Amino acid sequence: MSKYEPVSAEVVAALQTALGAEYVRTDAETLEKYKTDEETDPRYHHLPEVVVWPGSTEEVAAVMKIANQYNVPVTPRSAGTSVSCGAIPVYGGIVLLLERMDKIEELNTEGMYMVVEAGARTVEIQEKANAAGFLYAGDPCSADSCLIGGNIATNAGGNKAVRYGTTRDQVYAIEAVTPTGDIVNVGARLKKKSTGYCLEQLIMGSEGTLGIITKATLKLQPIPPYRFDLLAVFSDPEQALDVVPKIMQAGINPTSVEYMDNSYVRGTAEYLEFKKDSGRTPKELLNEYIRMGGFPIVALGSFDERSSYQIVEGIYNSVITSDITRRHNITNFDLFNRVVKYVVENVGKTFSANAIVKFMKGEGRSLSVEAVYNYLEWLEKAFVIYRCQRYDMQGKTVLKTQEKFYLADASLKYCMMGFNPKSVAAMLENIVYFELRRKGYDVYIGKNATKEIDFVAVRRDERIYVQVCRNMPEESDREVANLLEIKDHYPKYVVTMDELAAGNINGVKIVHLADFLLSKEY
Repeated sequence: MSKYEPVSAEVVAALQTALGAEYVRTDAETLEKYKTDEETDPRYHHLPEVVVWPGSTEEVAAVMKIANQYNVPVTPRSAGTSVSCGAIPVYGGIVLLLERMDKIEELNTEGMYMVVEAGARTVEIQEKANAAGFLYAGDPCSADSCLIGGNIATNAGGNKAVRYGTTRDQVYAIEAVTPTGDIVNVGARLKKKSTGYCLEQLIMGSEGTLGIITKATLKLQPIPPYRFDLLAVFSDPEQALDVVPKIMQAGINPTSVEYMDNSYVRGTAEYLEFKKDSGRTPKELLNEYIRMGGFPIVALGSFDERSSYQIVEGIYNSVITSDITRRHNITNFDLFNRVVKYVVENVGKTFSANAIVKFMKGEGRSLSVEAVYNYLEWLEKAFVIYRCQRYDMQGKTVLKTQEKFYLADASLKYCMMGFNPKSVAAMLENIVYFELRRKGYDVYIGKNATKEIDFVAVRRDERIYVQVCRNMPEESDREVANLLEIKDHYPKYVVTMDELAAGNINGVKIVHLADFLLSKEY
């Protein structure tokens, strides 16, 4: 490989002449922004020397000719949603962005195709096709933010690949700029192509090494007239995986097959047991769990806090965008996302659908109570949140109002809002709730006259009462007093992170959270 030359003032001036000065940036803030894609390991990060935004295929060609003239490396970049390091400027030089080239030029319903520029957002292509009664089958998990050029350059797979194939199966033809700055058109808008080299297939998936894709002609499919969703629950992962080829062999051609590992809702006790050979104490592991959560990919790896939250954010975005908004045809994503954030912000607090509607109204957003109920139900079905109902201990009835919601994993909150020590108390409740669920209890919020008990846990003829607090208040016996007012003989616990508070007060056991989680007595 020949040695590249640095980007000189002469190169910058030539780029400014070709594109306009406003579309050529060398400031430190811009260069820092484009040193990586979604790769979080700083060992792979490299600063570019200049970032450019061409607005047409001809301008892309002009950039490549300048780069060739001065022997400067070029890294084409789409939206940068990949984690494969393909958009990282390893040799510095020029980062070439395609964001300005975002037009959907043609949607032909008769020929069932669409002509788009490389910078068009995938979700906008899908929406425009849907509005015309068609389906663009390319469906990567990052469709709401990724660009079609990047999809084609990486041959993105996605949710519908089982039935329709990867991105290369959705493309008739492409326009590209070669490394020397020539503009080429390869492929044809034909179902049957039997002559010549299949150059469009060669360029697709090459990640910009054979040419920079600037325009594409996409295939459209008729929207299926019927849709059925099927949920199958397996107790054994091998069984779940073995059923996939059997579905295909039976002549069933599903749009997508998703394997959902429910292990991430395992209790914290399992996390502590899993990590027991790490050399750290249960309390040290508990502190790690509180901050990092228990998703298997995080628990099995050695990630720092920032990287862990980025991984969880990817999981969250996939569930929200793919499994909820699309499945239920949510058109106002911003509004839905704000409701989700409200729920997350209020984990462990009682609230109603009316409270959410009122809050949204205060922000100038209009939302019906029915819509809120739907959103909450869909979040539950996606296993993002879990509903905890209130139980009237005197009337011995389950109440339908002022429920609480808990998150499948605490890290979901932190990845959205950052870690805040003030939120730890609510997350402790979250942990205890799932531990009780894991051990087979039906869990409720207890209402005892005017007093509230954090959890009433019932398992057949067994029952325990639990109060949760971060630290035992020095000048108040509220936590213990609320439990002492319950006039039965079932076990009662105050669970805390207070290192000095262990003991027994009139039959109420004060236990550290780590000890409570590992206890075999309930």
